[in-house]
Amino acid sequence: MKKTRIEKDALGELNVPTDAYWGINTQRAIENFQISGLRFSQRFILSLAKVKKACVLSNMESDDLDDGLGRAVLQAVDEMLNEGRLLDQFPIDVFQTGSGTQTNMNMNEVLANRASEILGYPKGMKSPVHPNDHVNKGQSSNDVIPTAMHLAAMEAITVDLLPSIETLIQALERKIKQFEGIVKVGRTHLQDAVPIPLSTEFEVYCRQFSEISKALRSTLDELAVVPIGGTALGTGLNAPKGFAERVTKHLSDLSGRPVIINPVKAE
Repeated sequence: MKKTRIEKDALGELNVPTDAYWGINTQRAIENFQISGLRFSQRFILSLAKVKKACVLSNMESDDLDDGLGRAVLQAVDEMLNEGRLLDQFPIDVFQTGSGTQTNMNMNEVLANRASEILGYPKGMKSPVHPNDHVNKGQSSNDVIPTAMHLAAMEAITVDLLPSIETLIQALERKIKQFEGIVKVGRTHLQDAVPIPLSTEFEVYCRQFSEISKALRSTLDELAVVPIGGTALGTGLNAPKGFAERVTKHLSDLSGRPVIINPVKAE
């Protein structure tokens, strides 16, 4: 039988696997959201970790987070980002509440437990590093999760999608040259119609993907605008002064591309 520890919160108590870095919020979500068996992608989890790192750095800079606790959380985050550790600690179904609160708390608990462990304390105590009071300080699922989604989407577009489209365009350009002088019967309404050069047909394909590539690059500018710092309803309640500015600066450094504050964070 798997060993467990008992954790308690305002809703009661639950058994959590002893070796798990998640806590009672995550355990409850595992039991409540047994829906699809689908999980968030590793890219999204790592993007969420980057958001947490940027927030911890910001809170340390403004003296809203103790340096010792902050350094422990940063070590836990870097283990995830640089070494791939703890990535097996995110078991919640992708279909959960619309805000993504369960996965936000999953990350908070994992980082808090690992940070506490680094400081010499056992998992599950919410001390000395607390999931909400320290890891989630100045944040809400309503600004953290959309920000992580934007980061993950930008990375997917730039790292995977755009290079793949460019490879396809190059292949189509080769076919245009290969098919010069070949004429085929064009079809309309499921019937043979008039002749058309086969190379022209491939020119159309090539142009369509070129336009798609342009549209995706334009989308990157929109995705760069994030709501971090808006907290629950976009008002910034409970976020330290200058929090959004500091966090977006760190996110720009971590992601390697400009990240901009949404002027209307409630959007």
